[in-house]
Amino acid sequence: MTLASVTFHAAAAAIFATGLFTVIARGNLLKKLLGLLLLHVSVWIVFVAMSGTPASPDGATIANPLPIAFTLIAIVLGTTAMMVGIDLALRIRASAVSVEDDEIAAHELKS
Repeated sequence: MTLASVTFHAAAAAIFATGLFTVIARGNLLKKLLGLLLLHVSVWIVFVAMSGTPASPDGATIANPLPIAFTLIAIVLGTTAMMVGIDLALRIRASAVSVEDDEIAAHELKS
């Protein structure tokens, strides 16, 4: 592993941990969606870190197109899923008057 690859993996681990904490510790639906986005970005970083492969005897590296293609597809699908999630959160806010988990549960109990 090269220094750049180790750096990418360390950054991905830090971003993954931040996203996981945000998903677990926050009650706001939009903040949970932001945490899921951070989890998704960490996967993209790992894919990009894996895309360099030794290609020549002199040690030069070239980019492997397969992980890059997977990353581009993941970006498109992740963005689409994030927009659907934001739309659902806004619809929940319109009907429950809040995007906080506790307030949504209290509103459901009253109904």
